[in-house]
Amino acid sequence: MAQRDRILIIGNGFDLYHELPTKYSQFIEVLKNLEIIEITKDTIITFDDIFKDVDKFSEMKSRFNTEEMIFDEIKIAELKSNLINNKWYYFFKENIEFENWIDFENEIKETLIIFNSITKSIKNILHKNTFVYEIFINPTYEIGAYLYLNEKALKTASNFNLINEENELINENYFFKINESFIKFKSDVFFEDLFLDLQNFISIFNIYLNNVLSCFYPNIDSSFSSSLEKINLDINKFYTFNYTPTLENLYNIDSDKVSYLHGKHHIDSQNIVLGIDEINTELINDKIFMFTKYYQKLFNNTDYQFLSEMKISTSKYDSADKDFILFGHSLADNDQNYLLELFNVTKQRDQNTITILYHNINDKSQKLKNLLKIIGRNDIEFLMKKKRLIFIAINDNPFETVFKILPTGSNDSYAPEIF
Repeated sequence: MAQRDRILIIGNGFDLYHELPTKYSQFIEVLKNLEIIEITKDTIITFDDIFKDVDKFSEMKSRFNTEEMIFDEIKIAELKSNLINNKWYYFFKENIEFENWIDFENEIKETLIIFNSITKSIKNILHKNTFVYEIFINPTYEIGAYLYLNEKALKTASNFNLINEENELINENYFFKINESFIKFKSDVFFEDLFLDLQNFISIFNIYLNNVLSCFYPNIDSSFSSSLEKINLDINKFYTFNYTPTLENLYNIDSDKVSYLHGKHHIDSQNIVLGIDEINTELINDKIFMFTKYYQKLFNNTDYQFLSEMKISTSKYDSADKDFILFGHSLADNDQNYLLELFNVTKQRDQNTITILYHNINDKSQKLKNLLKIIGRNDIEFLMKKKRLIFIAINDNPFETVFKILPTGSNDSYAPEIF
C-alpha cells in the first residue's frame, strides 16, 4: 500500500469561512468608514466604528470577542491619510457592485485595456498631425486634434488625471513638447504613475491586514476556536493564495509547511501580489507587464514555484500518491496557470486525486463551469468518472468529511460522491 500525501490549497473563501473580513467589498466598506472617523490622540476606535454596516457584521461579532479588540489609533490614522490621494481607491469606491477580489482584478484589466486603447489613439493623432498643441475630448465640432471616448473611458481617464476635467483636454504634462507643440506621449510615465498608485493601494491593504485584521486572531471566541478541526497531522503541505496567516494562527500549522503563492502581509516589508493574470492581445504594451501577477511574483521574490517539487518523478512506483484538497478557491481563469499545473500533476499518477469544497449548488455549478473552460471537457469527465475529481459540500466539519472519503493507500476505492 503506497504512501499518500495530502495537500491543502486555500483561497479567500477559506478566510471568509472563518468570518474574517478579507473580502474585497468588506475592505472597501471599512475604508469608507475610516474616511469619516475623526481621530485625535485621545480617540478610542472600536470594532463598531470600523465595521459599521460592513457585510457579515453580526457573524463577526458571534465568532470573535470584538469588544476586546484594540485598534492602534496611530496606525488607523496612517491608513486613513493614505486614502486621501489614492486614485485607485476613489475609482473602486465608486464601483460598489464589485464583490470579490476577482472583480477587482478584472476591473484593473479593463482599466488597462482602456488606457492602452487611448495610448494608441494619442500616438495615432500625433502621427497624423504636424503641430498639436491641445487634444480635445469629444468636441461638439471637429477642429484641431481630438479624441472620442465613451462614457466609461471618459470617467476612467478623468479619475486617473489623464484628462483635465475642467476643459476636457488630455493632460499636457504627459507629453514631450517643443515650442509648446506635442511631440511624444509619455506613456511610460503615465503607466508608471498608474502602477505606483496601485502599489500604494496595496500598501493600504497591507496596513489594513496588519493593524485591523490581525486583531481578530487573538480575540477568537473560545467556543468557535474549540470547534475548529485538527488538521496539522492529517495534511502534509499547505499552499495559500491568501496573504493572511489563518492556518498558523487558527490551526497551529507550522509556518514551514505553508507556501504563500501571492505573498504575505508584513508590518515592515510586504510582498503582496495583486494584479492581472496574463497579457493578452488587447494589452500589447510592455509598460503593462508591471501589472501582471507573474511580474510581481518575480520582482517580489514570492513562492512562485507551485507544485514544482511534485513534478520531479512521474513513475507509478516511487514517490507518493497525491490528494489535493481545494478550499475557498474560485477556480476562475485569473489563476488558470496554477490550475493547469495542478491538473497536470494530478494526471501524472493514476491514483492522484483532487477534492473541491463548495458552499452551495450555485457555487459548485460555477466552479465546474470554470474548470471545463480552463482544463477542458475530456480531462474533467475522465477524472470525475474515475472518482479522482470530487466535489464536496462544506459543512461544520469539512475536513473530517473529506478525510473519510480519501483513500489511505493506492489500492483503496472511493465512496460515492457527497453532495
